[in-house]
Amino acid sequence: MQPKQQSGSVPPGFSRPLTVGEVPLMACSNHNRHPDAPTNRTYRMLLSGQDKQARGYHALRLLRLRRIHMKQRWQQLALIGLTAVVGLSLIFWNQVTFPLLIYIQNLRLPVEYTTTKQDLYRCSAGTLPSLYINDDFSSWRGFERSESLQEAWKEPSTSMTRKMDYQMYEVNMALMEIVSKTLAAHHVDYAIVGSTLVGSYRFHDAAFWSDSLDVAMSEDDSVRVQRVLQQVNLVDEVEKGLAYKPADLQRWLVGSQAKLQLETEHVGKQGRIVLTPASGAALADQLSSFRINVSWWRVEERHPEDKSKDFDSSPEVVVLNMPVTDGSAETVRVPSTEWFPLTNRPLGMLVVAAPFNPLFYVNTQYNEAEPRCGSASSSKSSGFLYWDRFAGSCSILRSSYFYVVRDKVKDNCYREVLLYGGQFKSVAYVGGTFRPAEKFSSWHFV
Repeated sequence: MQPKQQSGSVPPGFSRPLTVGEVPLMACSNHNRHPDAPTNRTYRMLLSGQDKQARGYHALRLLRLRRIHMKQRWQQLALIGLTAVVGLSLIFWNQVTFPLLIYIQNLRLPVEYTTTKQDLYRCSAGTLPSLYINDDFSSWRGFERSESLQEAWKEPSTSMTRKMDYQMYEVNMALMEIVSKTLAAHHVDYAIVGSTLVGSYRFHDAAFWSDSLDVAMSEDDSVRVQRVLQQVNLVDEVEKGLAYKPADLQRWLVGSQAKLQLETEHVGKQGRIVLTPASGAALADQLSSFRINVSWWRVEERHPEDKSKDFDSSPEVVVLNMPVTDGSAETVRVPSTEWFPLTNRPLGMLVVAAPFNPLFYVNTQYNEAEPRCGSASSSKSSGFLYWDRFAGSCSILRSSYFYVVRDKVKDNCYREVLLYGGQFKSVAYVGGTFRPAEKFSSWHFV
């Protein structure tokens, strides 16, 4: 039998008497404290005007859950808003700020170039590309050129990370010279592409952020290239004299009896040129790291997808079996008029074949307005977060490495001034053209 309830047992603010053991939970009660909070403090729940009528445990708990839910909703909205602000900021950087920085950077360059009679004469005087040092005609494999390259490669730098040292660079370039001479002697068309072309465009040298070289050849020549390379006697080629002379290259080649080998699964797939030792022999570490990445091109008629104005004057398209670096396409498509006729470009102390319009190829391959000077792999991209976007169009390297300033002398002839550490080094005159793709035609180029 329960005791008779008296009217005086009704707590203030409650409409009924409480049962035995029922604990009143009011807004001013310390029952509102967190279970892990100190017990010697009083915790109160402040109620707004519309919630002051809430009474009892369940009403107050529902009120608390509603407040927690609203707090979480505001946190979610804040996160969405922050993400939107960051995304819009990156888009604004890519579309407005970065082009504006390039424009301002170009305004700081010396006075605008004007064509001189000397430049016109040098464009017509001999075979392009030609090199002039201190106003004197020079050779690409001359002592001054060699000295500049060694100085740039051997000097330590904190602004860039090299993937190969000078010895490995010498070996790669010496073997590249043998390969290029062999292909030219057998009338096999090839062209440097990828990071190798970017290095030639930016520095007149191989890209320091890559440990290999990149070339492209016609699919129709794949079988002939394999046969021609296997017939090369590397020791004899070294004895004939090369622009690059690694100290131990001949000894390494004699010891391993290495041969050039084109490795590819089947026609149309990317391959690579490597060195393979004779049976029972082993390659030196410096030779085992040598690699020339090979892409294949084919010429085909225009497709409906080739809608831009770049293709209007070209009935055919050169298709390279290499993906665009941002993943937007599986092949690189270049109008044949921008690819042929192949021209020659400087690469270190070598002169190698390249597309007629290197800039158009770079625009298409990297889907960017200017070639990268990347500190990351040239075959991969991180979209908006790619370091080059924040490096200011390679300007971080201007004070510590080679940099080319390019001016047009006349159609199909350009003057390229090579600077090193901000100091004038040489002047080169190269053939071809440097028209940007339509997508990037509004950008201001050096």
